[in-house]
Amino acid sequence: MYCQVFAKEDHLHSLTTSLPIKALAELIWNSLDAQSNKVEISFTTLPLGAIDCIRVRDDGCGIPYGKVLTLFGNLGDSWKRSYQKPKHSKERPMHGKNGKGRFKAFALGTSVTWNTTYNENNKFYSYQIKGSLNNLSGVDISDPCQSMILKSGTEVVISNIKDNVGCLLEDETPNKLANLFATYLQLYPKIEIVHNNKLVDPITVKICDKEYDLGNIILPSGKAIKASIEIIEWGITIERELHLCDANGISLYTINPKIQAPDYAFTAYIKSDHFREMDENNELVLAEMHPESQAVIQPAREQMKGHFKNRQKEKQGEVIARWKREQIYPYEEINNITLVEELERQVFDVIAVNVENKLPNFELADKK
Repeated sequence: MYCQVFAKEDHLHSLTTSLPIKALAELIWNSLDAQSNKVEISFTTLPLGAIDCIRVRDDGCGIPYGKVLTLFGNLGDSWKRSYQKPKHSKERPMHGKNGKGRFKAFALGTSVTWNTTYNENNKFYSYQIKGSLNNLSGVDISDPCQSMILKSGTEVVISNIKDNVGCLLEDETPNKLANLFATYLQLYPKIEIVHNNKLVDPITVKICDKEYDLGNIILPSGKAIKASIEIIEWGITIERELHLCDANGISLYTINPKIQAPDYAFTAYIKSDHFREMDENNELVLAEMHPESQAVIQPAREQMKGHFKNRQKEKQGEVIARWKREQIYPYEEINNITLVEELERQVFDVIAVNVENKLPNFELADKK
């Protein structure tokens, strides 16, 4: 069966443009939207190390044959958009609702095959969906047949890999994925994302995690919304990002935090269902200019500034307390000091702590 995609070719090609890490993240989100508990990313490489094939395998519900035409044919009208989560359901919230995520697979390679198995009336059926970058206006769908594999799930197989995709084999890729999925994995700790046999685990590289309620925010339209911001500090070098998320912490769009916080590697997540509404209206791409989003982003940036100011004070206090224990702090503990003496100590504390931070072997130096 041939399934036609109802969208213009130039628009379809625009959906296939993405950084490799973002494209891979979209495929993972598709698996999580299918209620997968485990997503495995594996690579087949050529003798010289280049990637020959990428596989993204999950244990989700698969793609029911009765929904495949809607899922792959109606761009911008995904079945996820109209999906209503049952009350009291244990199913997780969905990331994508526009049917665009699947096209990100073509940012990694020119040929994509979806091998999927689903359960219908306690029987399992399997079939294939094949697409090509050379013909984005449609996909070929095989007939379903009863499967010997008695579990559902989908495997996305990407071949004819593009030249810039080799970066996905870098050691830092699991950490970058941990950055993208940190809030979601904390919300659902039983989920496993495995990249090239390495578990994606934000906890192993996280050194601080704090969340702040931004309270009720009045938008320029007069609408009152609720929002919060979670700030995660990492023990690794990573690009700073500010994620605009729905209330469940699902990242929908990423922008530059644009704050000064020297020596901190962090990611921040603004959580509000207002961003979900903006995403469904395709307004998040203008987030840094749109007054409705800026009304949320600006107080979040002020909260970030306050967070790192307090963190700097905490670090200074820890260092100075250690110096006092080691008896190398140059000031005596006395109660009555003048304002000038107090300011002198404050200036010394700031400069001395910064000196220690910039000199990695400072703690090993002679006490004198």
